Amino acid sequence: MAIHSSGARPQVNGYFTHWVPITSLRHNSLNAEVYGEEYLTENEEYISELAESISENGLDHAVEVCSDGITLIGGHHRTDACIELQHTEIPVIKTNFKEADFKDAKSKLDMMNLLVRNNMQKSYTQWQRWKQAERWIAVYKEEHGKEPASKEFNEQFGRSIGFMFATLEYARQVQNGYKWKNTKNAKGLPKVLIIGPRPDLLDNVR
Repeated sequence: MAIHSSGARPQVNGYFTHWVPITSLRHNSLNAEVYGEEYLTENEEYISELAESISENGLDHAVEVCSDGITLIGGHHRTDACIELQHTEIPVIKTNFKEADFKDAKSKLDMMNLLVRNNMQKSYTQWQRWKQAERWIAVYKEEHGKEPASKEFNEQFGRSIGFMFATLEYARQVQNGYKWKNTKNAKGLPKVLIIGPRPDLLDNVR
């Protein structure tokens, strides 16, 4: 179905605080830390699908911005979809957050958690979710000096992106290899098997 513009402003179905020129918005630098530098270019198909939905049904959720009124917190895909529809204004929800507040490791974790709670995840592949998880863990280690426990990871980040700690461990084992212990003393098998890395399998997932 052809995507068409329906005027300067999209139809809005939910709450927002005010309108801003769409060209005034800028991306939050932390988004790339969560989703990777390719997080928009790899989702062009989803953005087009989202644009079609907005054209037909309106915008269900306004984008969220920092206290400066222009730095996006949640809604990068929605913004790009509205640009594709040639809208010149977009509804925003202005928050009290400042981008400058999120520079140290603890604050980065807070912002990363906020971003994944407020951004749609359904367009991301398992590969992309794994990379999001590893980036979050890297910041967690910077703050705490160790990796999170499985429960902590799941509660703070994993559930939000739909990628639990058990899946993270499987991906790491495939990437790095692992030791399998014959705890049940199965006949014909050694006590320990060394399973080598299989990055080619991960490439298939990617």
